[in-house]
Amino acid sequence: MRVTQADIEKGLIRLGVQRGMMLEVHCSLSSFGQVDGGAPAVIRALKEAVSAEGAIVMPSFMLSAPLPLDETDARLGVKLRQK
Repeated sequence: MRVTQADIEKGLIRLGVQRGMMLEVHCSLSSFGQVDGGAPAVIRALKEAVSAEGAIVMPSFMLSAPLPLDETDARLGVKLRQK
């Protein structure tokens, strides 16, 4: 499946990402499918979604403890929720 930066931005908004939000991101590029523009397109989509007023942290390890998933998380396809 091929996805674009715009597809990723729309998906982030559907997941509840908002302008000004502080966002901790853990992902694998391959989990997106074939991304037009590769990793830079994913990063641009994240930056657009949170805007210059927000912040994005992308550690290579988990910073916060897992939280229990609720019904909304399950409906959105979230597999792990961090604090």
